[in-house]
Amino acid sequence: MVTNGPIPQHKRAHRIGGWLPRDRAIICDSVSRIVKHSNQAQLDLVLVVQDLATLVYGNLIVYMLFAETLTEVPHFPPYNEDPSLQPEIRDVPTLLKHDQFPDPESDKSPASIQTVTTAEGGWLSAAAQSDPNSPGLKDFLKTYVVLGSNDIHYGFTNLDQFLTRKFLPDARPTADPQDSHVIVSAAESTPFYIQTNDQHYSLSHLIGDSGMAAKFVGGTVYQAFLGADSYHTWHAPVSGKCLKQPTIIPGTYYPDKPGPAPDAAADARSQGYISCVAKRGVALIQPDDPTLGLIALVMIGMAGVSSIEFDNLDHFDKGTEIGRFHFGGSTHCLVFKPGVTFEPEPNAIPVDPTHTNIDQPPVNVCSKLGTLSPVEKH
Repeated sequence: MVTNGPIPQHKRAHRIGGWLPRDRAIICDSVSRIVKHSNQAQLDLVLVVQDLATLVYGNLIVYMLFAETLTEVPHFPPYNEDPSLQPEIRDVPTLLKHDQFPDPESDKSPASIQTVTTAEGGWLSAAAQSDPNSPGLKDFLKTYVVLGSNDIHYGFTNLDQFLTRKFLPDARPTADPQDSHVIVSAAESTPFYIQTNDQHYSLSHLIGDSGMAAKFVGGTVYQAFLGADSYHTWHAPVSGKCLKQPTIIPGTYYPDKPGPAPDAAADARSQGYISCVAKRGVALIQPDDPTLGLIALVMIGMAGVSSIEFDNLDHFDKGTEIGRFHFGGSTHCLVFKPGVTFEPEPNAIPVDPTHTNIDQPPVNVCSKLGTLSPVEKH
């Protein structure tokens, strides 16, 4: 039975970051189709999945541990409640029978575009484009460049092409291009955190260079995340150049900050933590205006995202496209040196102290994020 009223915290995980729709019926229908397709597809397992299956089913201890994770937890709140009164769908047994692990090229295959469609339940459906909780899809034809407005996929041939789509001219103008003190948003992203005394970033891990990190000690970190259906390209927050070639730092996947369980929003709330352990790309930007000081732009893969691409540019103007994520939404940090003051715009200040920011609209890419000014000396 479906009841009205606030959604309990433990049932709101799918809302964070806009990864899944709020309508549970849409989710159940989509999962049912995936399970049906998986059961009908007679596919050979790729070697790495077969190796995992062999390990799980061939080692009694490992099998018992896997079995515990699938049978023990759902018997306790909050996992034992299902409004439909049906058994919970378990992912791991399905994964062992069917190759669902991310492939580097999977988001470039024609099959990857099947959910990006104008059909009912699709990402481009009328309901999705009018859903206030999916701002990345709003008024799509009036906002983005498409290759075929009459095609059910708007001409996109794969998911990567959709995620790295382009805005129409003037859809995202660069704020105050001549004012060097105005910092623009590097991504279409929802504010997560502005560094305060109760959140400490390990700068040497975040930037990957202890010597360079020392220059930012005592400065400010601004962090924001991209929604799953959003624009996945990033732009220069200021005019300038990279001090050196951007660095790609290897990291782990699906990490969560250690803490009490269960936490339905662990991945979203762990963004400060994953900024130092997930795969990330670091660009050290030397602004044309020397009073702003060195700025670190850190693009971080969330969950399974690991494709981080920087463009090779000798110099860029504020608002210039400088790189992109492939395979999905992620998070990013802007790090400012001490000696300058970052004053964020009101819409760039996180409104939710629990850092789930469920209903906060994203800051548009290239719009004014805030101002950066030298600290006045007395």
